[in-house]
Amino acid sequence: MSDNTSLQSSSVLDPSVSSPSATKSSLDITQQPQINSLVAASDSTSSQGNGLYAEYYDNKDFTNLKLTRIDNKVDFNWASGSPDSSIGADTFSVRWTGQVQAQYSETYNFYTTTDDGVRLWVDGKQIINSFVNQAAKEISGTIALVAGQKYDIKLEYYENTGQAVAKLAWSSASTAKQIIPQSQLYSDTDFTPPSATVNAATLTTRDGNSYTFTVTYSDVTAVDVTTLDNNDIVVTGPNGFSQSATLVSVDSNSNSGQRTATYSITSLRGEIWSSDNNGTYTIALQANQVKDTRGNSATAAADIGSFQVNIAPNTGIGTGLKGEYYDNIDFTNLKLTRTDSKVDFNWGSGSPNSSIGADTFSVRWTGQVQAQYSETYNFYTTTDDGVRLWVDGKQIINNFVNQAAKEISGTIALVAGQKYDIKLEYYENAGQAVAKLAWSSASTAKQIIPQSQLYLPALAPTITLGSSVTTVKESAGNVIINVVRSGEDLSGTSSVRYATTSVSATPGSDYGTKDVTTEVTGRVTFEAGETSKQISIPILNDSIAESDETLTFVVDQVEGADLGLQRTLTVTIEDDDRTDLDFTQPQVKEDAGTVQVTVTRNYTGTAASVDYTTVDDTAKAGLDYTAISGTLNFAVGESSKTINISIQDDTVAESNEQFSLKFSNAIGVGLGQDTA
Repeated sequence: MSDNTSLQSSSVLDPSVSSPSATKSSLDITQQPQINSLVAASDSTSSQGNGLYAEYYDNKDFTNLKLTRIDNKVDFNWASGSPDSSIGADTFSVRWTGQVQAQYSETYNFYTTTDDGVRLWVDGKQIINSFVNQAAKEISGTIALVAGQKYDIKLEYYENTGQAVAKLAWSSASTAKQIIPQSQLYSDTDFTPPSATVNAATLTTRDGNSYTFTVTYSDVTAVDVTTLDNNDIVVTGPNGFSQSATLVSVDSNSNSGQRTATYSITSLRGEIWSSDNNGTYTIALQANQVKDTRGNSATAAADIGSFQVNIAPNTGIGTGLKGEYYDNIDFTNLKLTRTDSKVDFNWGSGSPNSSIGADTFSVRWTGQVQAQYSETYNFYTTTDDGVRLWVDGKQIINNFVNQAAKEISGTIALVAGQKYDIKLEYYENAGQAVAKLAWSSASTAKQIIPQSQLYLPALAPTITLGSSVTTVKESAGNVIINVVRSGEDLSGTSSVRYATTSVSATPGSDYGTKDVTTEVTGRVTFEAGETSKQISIPILNDSIAESDETLTFVVDQVEGADLGLQRTLTVTIEDDDRTDLDFTQPQVKEDAGTVQVTVTRNYTGTAASVDYTTVDDTAKAGLDYTAISGTLNFAVGESSKTINISIQDDTVAESNEQFSLKFSNAIGVGLGQDTA
């Protein structure tokens, strides 16, 4: 510590570091004989502590850890030295943690004597805070404790320069002032977060749309049940499923070494569980969530278990595959498109249709195939002539050559209830014409794939512009454009290009990047499962009074999706430098009761006011309306005010009538026109 810091302690624990006037330690028991008799007569709680856990750092800010150990008590005078040869004599720090056990149900005084800074927490409460350079000085703090109960304790100390002293003592009505003994101190060496064990059964039934499972948390200290909530667990699975599990209940609300929590999830889109949901679902504990009473928690998300959804499918409801028939063997000259319930054709020496020649034609079947079981499937083609087959984007058959009717097979693992893209390409050269598609698996006898398991191609997702606030002040900083994606299957990625187009607003001056005169362009990508994106277009502010300006925002050039109808938005940039007032000029029926005039201003940086009064025209005050006058006061930031005028109804048949509002005495605003 610095030499010019004066000693302020009136009572220190070590005479060697006390002031010159200190001749006897305040801990000398000969000064307190009455305490000895109290201790002997009290029903104190005996303990078997082992000390505190100590972390020694070679910096005074608790960095560069050099040594950890158990200190049986905190009673150190390192003088001009250091705690260990690995630590410099100056600018080091120490943190002691653990628990302290009270011997009596009393208010305890805790004392620290340190050179230099110190702070102390007991039971989570900071009772000493003197984290400054100082000569050896005693600081005290008090807290009520219960006999036999253990309380968290943390003592942080740093040494700057010069002498190094660190001592921790206590006293109470029944305890003489003393260094806290080892018997009452317990090292807290539990840095292990609670472990987690999952109990999750396989889901095989279609009942409902929810699923519950349990997680048992275990800890050597105690699980802190207050940290259990809806953010503990994330479950991921097929078809882009990702959901935070909802905490349903805990087996007890008290902290304990073991606690079992029940969580629930709902199926994708909240529909009844079906074979479409089949697959493996992974249960992951999230980082920094479930803690023990020592505050330990997992620092990274980790998979802790999984469960299966394996619901036997009902017979599918497919309608067949899309068949495209070409009058050439190279898939050109399309003649016919139809839905084929299955691929089981023997045209002999003929053709599929009168519009197609008997030889040199080709067919492409596309759509989806739905597996009934989670098994490896064998696919079989029998064709005369060439054939190739893709399932789930993988080519499993390729025999695109002239041949007599021949069976070729390929295999692929499929999941029950899941639909997979399928494409079968076939050509006939000359002679006989045959095309058949079959399958088999461990649970499926070899058969032509039935119509029930074949589906037309899934409709592509649609990307369109969503609802957006497109009128902004030029001081807004940006305008946010919402782009949305919808559709039956969002498991793939899609993207769309976007661009701005100047109307009356100018890129580089009014929007985009300052002084860059090119339009704002880019491409936004939707990942699997994503349904919305936001695009920010910078709005540039200036101090020029000008009319409102506009630009358009357009999306086009989609990939992996179709483009929806809403492709263009007009963005209006409202000038906020003009000081003139604007007025609405409403028309109402005479039985409306009231008419409302809205008065607005663009510039809102200062307060403003304007007087108003009604003025007769063909409508007369007292007969057709009630005359009013007053003052509109705009506060800073306020952009609009309203004036309500009573309209008087009568039974006289007459022409439309009108009156006006006259504005005057404008302060802080301009009057481009003075009449509404």
